[in-house]
Amino acid sequence: MTLFAPFDDADVAEIHDATRQLLSTRGVDVAHDRAREVYNRNGCEVDGTTVRIPDTVLEECLDRAPGSFTLHTRNGDEVVVGDGDPVFAPAFGPTDVYTAEDGVREATLADVETFAKLAHEEDVVDCAGYNVCDPSDVPKPQRARESMKRTLLSTDMPVVGSAYGRRRSRECLELSGIAAGDPALTRPYVLGQVSPVSPRQWPEAMAAGLLAYAARRQPVIVMSQPLAGASAPATLAGAVTLANAEILSGIVLAQLENPETPVVYGSALTALDMETTTIAAAAPEAALGAAATAQLASFYELPARGGGGVTDAKRLDDQAGSESMLGLLAGVDAGIDFMLHAVGILDSYRAASPEKFLLDCERIKTIRRIRQGIDVTEETLAGNLLAETPPGGDFLGSRHTVKHARESLFRPNLAVRDTSDGFGMEGGSAVDRAQARVETLLDRYEPPAIDPSVRERIETYDGLDS
Repeated sequence: MTLFAPFDDADVAEIHDATRQLLSTRGVDVAHDRAREVYNRNGCEVDGTTVRIPDTVLEECLDRAPGSFTLHTRNGDEVVVGDGDPVFAPAFGPTDVYTAEDGVREATLADVETFAKLAHEEDVVDCAGYNVCDPSDVPKPQRARESMKRTLLSTDMPVVGSAYGRRRSRECLELSGIAAGDPALTRPYVLGQVSPVSPRQWPEAMAAGLLAYAARRQPVIVMSQPLAGASAPATLAGAVTLANAEILSGIVLAQLENPETPVVYGSALTALDMETTTIAAAAPEAALGAAATAQLASFYELPARGGGGVTDAKRLDDQAGSESMLGLLAGVDAGIDFMLHAVGILDSYRAASPEKFLLDCERIKTIRRIRQGIDVTEETLAGNLLAETPPGGDFLGSRHTVKHARESLFRPNLAVRDTSDGFGMEGGSAVDRAQARVETLLDRYEPPAIDPSVRERIETYDGLDS
């Protein structure tokens, strides 16, 4: 049930019309030579690095893009994107790691492995990420490859891979094919994300990554990141229109390169804090942006990416909890299909935290319980039980309670519900309990089954020259 929708139908139509006009008359700047060639030979107007997209090309490409798709895993599981149930994926790209014990430090490859293991153990996380954090102990040219290798060996979930530049993209694609036992990538196994730079620019590396994923028909999130008041108009309608143009220009390129390539319509629209001149990643405008993203994606009949457990807080405090819950709940209620940064993010995308990873997982579990609603059947109405129980009686020991309590009543892993004195302080804070649960999950973790020859191929993969 979708509750959060900032636009009516007329609003959406106006935004679409303004977007069409912007794309057809002003266009986008594309820094990648072959991308411009793809646009040009398929009916777009190319003038230097400017690409203008006619309405006819836009409509044809939107018709080609699938409304949903399935990510496959080497163990036979499937994750459907666009079927009405949100898919949750962890933080993406932070350079630092925050732990309750050590505070903030630079991320390492060991942290990449830790987050992959936590994703593997927590059943609310649907996709792992190759760069839940960016490992400082690996040379930059090898980071994407080595992080992808470590992630694929730690979990058999679908992975969000690198789509930055041709070489990194191809390496992540090749590794995904090796891990799946399907080098030709005949089905979707890995998801890339590309981001134009606002306003209306496609850097060479982003266009190259998009083309690499489209060439193999692997799903790609086309995600705009406009900052209202800085790289986009301060009015949200204007910022949404800009984002829409940027996203659609990428979707067009994907479909021109390889028709029916799965795409996700994505946006991380938020605001500039006008006092500090810094990004306000968890501003209420971000929640509105996620809802706008979901509505426009629905209009174009595409899966949507937005929302997440995002916070500007620099530690695990009340701000982190309230902002993260707002972002998660707004995205879910708006109908977002794929939620990157759902778990583990801190400090305006700059840090990832294992404790927050689990605290966010609990928030998602709470939201999922609410989304289940209330099932009304003869059994759940409990008419006979109500009639048999006298006034002043109780239901604690009934067979009906034993049968239904586990599935009907949510039980948290980290929240306090005891009756001890001292406001529950004997059990420590929620952060303390999250820290302990991190250790529990890592201690019980068992690596997924993988053919020894496949493991060896992943471990010895040394990448591409260019």
